[in-house]
Amino acid sequence: VKQSKKVYLECLRVMAILGVIYCHTSSRGLTLYEVTDHAFEHYFSETALLFSQVCVPIFFMISGALLLSREETLRHHLLHRVLKFFLIACAAITMQYLYNCMGDPALRIWDPAAEAEKFVPVFSLKELLKMVYATGAFYQHWFLFAYLSFLLLLPFLQRLVKGLKDDSLFWYFVILYLIYSFAFPFLERWQHLPQSGLEFPFFRNIIFYPLLGYYCEKKELLSKGKSVVAALAFSLFVTIVNLVLLEKGKNLFEDFNVFLYAVTTYVTVKYVFQRWECPKQLERFWLFCGAGVFGTYLLDAVLRSFCEPVYQGMLFLGRIPAVYLWILSVMAVGICLVNAVKKCLHFLVNRIKM
Repeated sequence: VKQSKKVYLECLRVMAILGVIYCHTSSRGLTLYEVTDHAFEHYFSETALLFSQVCVPIFFMISGALLLSREETLRHHLLHRVLKFFLIACAAITMQYLYNCMGDPALRIWDPAAEAEKFVPVFSLKELLKMVYATGAFYQHWFLFAYLSFLLLLPFLQRLVKGLKDDSLFWYFVILYLIYSFAFPFLERWQHLPQSGLEFPFFRNIIFYPLLGYYCEKKELLSKGKSVVAALAFSLFVTIVNLVLLEKGKNLFEDFNVFLYAVTTYVTVKYVFQRWECPKQLERFWLFCGAGVFGTYLLDAVLRSFCEPVYQGMLFLGRIPAVYLWILSVMAVGICLVNAVKKCLHFLVNRIKM
């Protein structure tokens, strides 16, 4: 069971990174529905937009499932998690900034108008330090700061879930979130009310979704077949409603949609892997892919530039096949490259120890 649990979490990672890369495709995929006159491309792009938004919540749910139940000293946590991730983030921001200074090809080749204001032609240590402190070298680096924030809060969250013996408190938490993400927006639009003045800091992604992942993992939330089928059916119904709303220029329940799709995706993948004996070769495939996901995210912009010929060369198949082949090529190159670098580093470390 331990092995299968690990495998389905790696599968979820791969699905999440696919969503992350798709979110960076701009009018080629993510907002294709705004510029296309083709009916299939229009509705396919709108549907993919709805589901792509769950990528970051799923990453946080995985982290909550893996980390919230652990017991670590504060010193160990700060040195082995926070400091390690902070150094990785600094290295990633520095490398991307240097890459930008060389001409920012990853952002300019495939979309000349994108990120034009962030192009920095001359290296500046002051600018680099500001990026490390606040913004990253380009927009996608916001996730590094969000995840670092989660790690800094992790010791509090670990002790919080340890003290939550009563599951009714979790359901109270979820009901509050549904009121905040569904009932309030509906009432405000229906009665033309201003946004509610109530504040719910625990509903931020870095807190809510790790807690949700912990309960989906440890409390077997929606673990029965009937519950999974019901979640899938309800998600399909909500998708149809969302497509109608998008056609009318409305996006009323965005937070609720992300919550529903994230939970449905998590419990469905978990249910499939726990009820189906995954072949060993496929297990190794998911583990290999999962090991390269974070590095692929860090190299995303460079990899999209490198794999640009795939998109251009596959356009004869249509824009949707071309963009997905482009995304899959980015994932394949990134995952293989990251795993190769890890293997080389592991080999060098072992040689040094000898």
